[in-house]
Amino acid sequence: MILNRLQWKLGKRHPYLFGFQPHTGTTDAIATLLNKITERGPQNTCYVVFLDLEKAFELANADAILYELAGRQVSGRMMAWIEDFLTNKTARVKLQNVYSDYKPMENGTPQGSVLSPALFNILMEALLRIPLPTDTFLLSYADDLAPVSTETEAEDDIQQALNTLATTAVELGLKFSTTKTKAMALSIPDPAAPLKLLETDVDWVSSYRYLGITLDKGLTLKEHTDIIQHRMRQQLNIMRAMTSRAAGATSTVLRKYYITRVRSIVDYSACALMICEPILLHKLNVMQNIALRHILGAPGWTKIETMLEETDLLPIPQRIEQMGIGLALKTLTSHDRTPIKEPLEAATRQETLTNNKNLMEQLAQALRKYAMDKNPITEDVPRTEEQPPWIEPPGQYYVVLPEKGKKATDQKALKAQTMERITEINKDKDVIFYTDGSVDHDTEKAGAGIVAILPRAAPPDEVIETAIRVADRASTPQTELTAITAALAHVEEMEAKKIAIHTDSLTSIQSLQTLQPTDNKELITAAQQRLQRISEQGGMITIHWVPSHIGIPANEQADQVAAAATALTTITVRPPHSKSPLKKDYEKSISSSQTQRITALRPGSRSITWRRTAAGDRPFRMPRSIGRKREVAIYRLRLGYRCRTQIKGPVEVECTHCDQNTSHPLVHYVLECPLSQLGYDGATDMEDISSDLRAAQLIKTACLRPTDLADHVGLRPPPR
Repeated sequence: MILNRLQWKLGKRHPYLFGFQPHTGTTDAIATLLNKITERGPQNTCYVVFLDLEKAFELANADAILYELAGRQVSGRMMAWIEDFLTNKTARVKLQNVYSDYKPMENGTPQGSVLSPALFNILMEALLRIPLPTDTFLLSYADDLAPVSTETEAEDDIQQALNTLATTAVELGLKFSTTKTKAMALSIPDPAAPLKLLETDVDWVSSYRYLGITLDKGLTLKEHTDIIQHRMRQQLNIMRAMTSRAAGATSTVLRKYYITRVRSIVDYSACALMICEPILLHKLNVMQNIALRHILGAPGWTKIETMLEETDLLPIPQRIEQMGIGLALKTLTSHDRTPIKEPLEAATRQETLTNNKNLMEQLAQALRKYAMDKNPITEDVPRTEEQPPWIEPPGQYYVVLPEKGKKATDQKALKAQTMERITEINKDKDVIFYTDGSVDHDTEKAGAGIVAILPRAAPPDEVIETAIRVADRASTPQTELTAITAALAHVEEMEAKKIAIHTDSLTSIQSLQTLQPTDNKELITAAQQRLQRISEQGGMITIHWVPSHIGIPANEQADQVAAAATALTTITVRPPHSKSPLKKDYEKSISSSQTQRITALRPGSRSITWRRTAAGDRPFRMPRSIGRKREVAIYRLRLGYRCRTQIKGPVEVECTHCDQNTSHPLVHYVLECPLSQLGYDGATDMEDISSDLRAAQLIKTACLRPTDLADHVGLRPPPR
């Protein structure tokens, strides 16, 4: 509670403060630093100093924090509470049920408290507000500080910044470590004279690890990719120990382990790897290929593309682009002017790439590569003020979820229960609304619909339909929030006092009860403000959730109005872009691009043709209970890789089941061997196609009954 109120009182954070902030992290700090370094081109003069604070949290001075809070208009009971929180602290140690004496703790913020990081940030913001020379910036993530200078006289400017920071740090009770602080001159030779911090020389270094990213003078990131490769190899050794082709962890467990423990190493560095040379990313891709073979139990000669499709994973370069696009969308759809938003917007408007080391240009290029005709740049929209944290969400919310879930509940009973609640809620109401939103996923057109019922003393009640055309590519939650907001606007015009709003959007109801929304912030805040005004004017609003498509007449009518609104020509509502649907669109585009790339290789690849035929379009879920040995055998059938003896060409080998000689062991296993052939129903009328395709189609049919197939390969394993 105190934290929320303190953050509200302090207002917007400094744009270069990245630590301990919601929806902001190391990726934002790294991206900002790389942008500052690369935005002026590869020959730009740039100096960075990586400052190290000694025992930053332990030495944080309580008096300095209170002084800064007072300067930012924090006073009264909140100031008194924080002063009591920070001062007169004591601690003791317990060892084997023996307690030491209490000792006073003069400095530092209480460890483990949610309030401590915010109070520490007060000191960091005091450093960030120091006036610095032109084109000199200070970045802060927790106790990692990095002054950057890109001016022509960068060496003099960075020295001036160090002098000012050192003086202010002493005033705040902070202390820089002169031995751990390092400086780097990027893309230029190191100056002959060292920089000085507190009269001590600062060493020039050729590389430095900043927030887990090893930066080098030329920004090649070769050393960093070598470190990533080493860490991935360590984790792959663990994967290898977890399983074998005969026993051990299953593919489901191995894939999850790979994503969370191996690929996550690459994901963390993705924004920096966007400016890497392709040859360096190839090394990381090789590590992933090894992981694919562990997951599927496949040999080294298996086609990489087939394993990627079977595991539903992207190549490392495409994964890095996907992560970069996520950062770009987060930045562009944000209503805050983050340090990289303006340069990223400018880069998205450029026609061509001018600097392959410029991070913003690389992000913009990734957006263009997969964007088709989407424009993720958020237009300027009217700002709405967030509600203070001590204000309860206005309105009464009525949500009753079926105990067994909607699908598992008898629909007639669910409808009867819902109608009973609606009847009770609608009693004595001045106006009743049913709202809905609609998105045509084929045309990407969107609309919102409202059905307003004005009760009369004698039937029939007056019914008013309102159709609202929403901008193309709006998300479903946006259309539903638009409908609710429009209904609230009607309430304000009518000056009604007792209102009921029925909606089948549980997401919208949950959003309206969120005091600090992140996605669709403007829409949600605008609706909350209308609710607040209506409440202050004596209005009583009940917002009720109704299950969709169970035959509630007025709700079905609202659904039809919303669907009809998508056909209107005039767009009346243009909500700001929402990150979530945009991100999903880009992910689909990246996946589609990967599928098209593999499809283009299919005509000349037996393995890809086999796998596409055997796997089909349906997603395949390996049964959990079949064990590692049998699942590897099933993957062997689906991937269709050649046997070891066939790598250099057809060679007659003896079938291990029927003792017949064959030059195509896998095809023989599926089609010809009297003991192992797959004779499932539906595998007829294939006389006119090649034996490979016939075998692959039989495997496809067999995979429809994976448990039976597992029993089959367990008894008669396929050749390897």
